[in-house]
Amino acid sequence: MRDNHADLDFKAANTRTRNNYPNSQLMRSVVKKYTPASFAFIHRHYDLSFKYYYQEDTSKGSELNKFFKVFTIEKVDDPDEVDDHNDDDAHNDNGGASNFDEFQEIIPSFEDLDRLDERVVIVDIRSKSFSCTCRMFENRGFLCPHVFKILEFLGGSVQYHCLKTIPAQYVLKRWTRDVRPSVDKLKSSITVGTENTTQAQRYQQICAVTVQLSTRVCEDEEASQIFLDGVLEAGKKAEELLFSKGIGTNPSSVTPSKSSKAIVVVGEPSSGKSTAPKFKERPNPIKSKKRLKSDYEKARERQKFIMERKKQKREDEEALKKKSAAGEMQEQQ
Repeated sequence: MRDNHADLDFKAANTRTRNNYPNSQLMRSVVKKYTPASFAFIHRHYDLSFKYYYQEDTSKGSELNKFFKVFTIEKVDDPDEVDDHNDDDAHNDNGGASNFDEFQEIIPSFEDLDRLDERVVIVDIRSKSFSCTCRMFENRGFLCPHVFKILEFLGGSVQYHCLKTIPAQYVLKRWTRDVRPSVDKLKSSITVGTENTTQAQRYQQICAVTVQLSTRVCEDEEASQIFLDGVLEAGKKAEELLFSKGIGTNPSSVTPSKSSKAIVVVGEPSSGKSTAPKFKERPNPIKSKKRLKSDYEKARERQKFIMERKKQKREDEEALKKKSAAGEMQEQQ
């Protein structure tokens, strides 16, 4: 799993995501934020948005809160009944009508069409929030084609130029390239504060930094050596400070091992007692209980019990026969 993650991170960092809409500010705003797979997903939904139409409901909306009905359309009439406008016979039968009049006859109004997949999109201009009745963002974390259609419409207006790009609250971090921060971003992403913190909090902060750094630098031998040298030097300075305050150990005992530079030998505390917490050993609850037997084991035990009982019965009968035979012999004598 870690190898697959590393492979995907490498591809995301070194490949250029394909964008079929370079002139669209919506796509340009997130092409470098999303991972290639995530961007391909929203790219397909952006393609579907061109198959939708919208109609604003002015009776419910206002300047800052707008209501839109987004839907696809389908002609009621059979398409075969519509003649080809490029046919010469159609021009002759038109009675001298212009091309514009013919074009108006071919494309019907919305009232002559069936609305399919009709959704209601509510837009709050002030907070840049969108709500669609399909609930795709709430369920999957991506914007739906209905919202893309309204974004494309509102972004093209000068009045709503703030909606030319996808709002930041709709770009979830789990789908972006920065979901796994690199070493360069550790300093900004992890805040290590030593003021007004307990020993457990400082321990947790130090472990978080060192574990992430060691996980990253262990991929290269030279980087690992630089990291170890820096840790040993910092540890030596920290031990000297602790020793000067009478808290820690002798600073001369904190040195790299001769056999391996990766091993750090830390001296025992001056008190001679370990400061690690001791926990009371608890009895294993599994050992104190009998294991549940299977049906096969129960059947085997039952069969064994029956065989032993039959054997014991035969032995008793033989002993009884011997006893009766001995009694008869004594009577004959």
